[in-house]
Amino acid sequence: MGYRKGETLKTAFDTYTVVGQRGAGGSGEVYEVHDSEHTAYAVKILDLSKASATRLKRFKNEIHFCTKSTHRNIVRVHGSGVTGKGATFYVMPLYSCTLRDLILEGIAPEAVLPYFGQILDGICCCYDTFMSK
Repeated sequence: MGYRKGETLKTAFDTYTVVGQRGAGGSGEVYEVHDSEHTAYAVKILDLSKASATRLKRFKNEIHFCTKSTHRNIVRVHGSGVTGKGATFYVMPLYSCTLRDLILEGIAPEAVLPYFGQILDGICCCYDTFMSK
């Protein structure tokens, strides 16, 4: 896939300039970007070579879930779009580290349950909100 420093991604309301890659996973890549006001964000881009109908639907659901959720423990989506290469992406806050980073560094045993509790708190709150509609 690979997006280079200086490439731009556009949503309906802003243009984001790629600063560099921050990570990669099973279905895509995450890049640090800056918006037109030079504010730093992260962009998750679905890898076209892995974009089966199932993965595309899952990515769409991820965007929808994070767009509708307002819980502090759920990533907030600021916008989404399609790259010039045809890949779907969304814009989110840029954090100093991820849960994956914490796991790789080694989470102290006494911190595991509090982290897990935060994850469950966000999902439970959002699940209740979506299921009540």
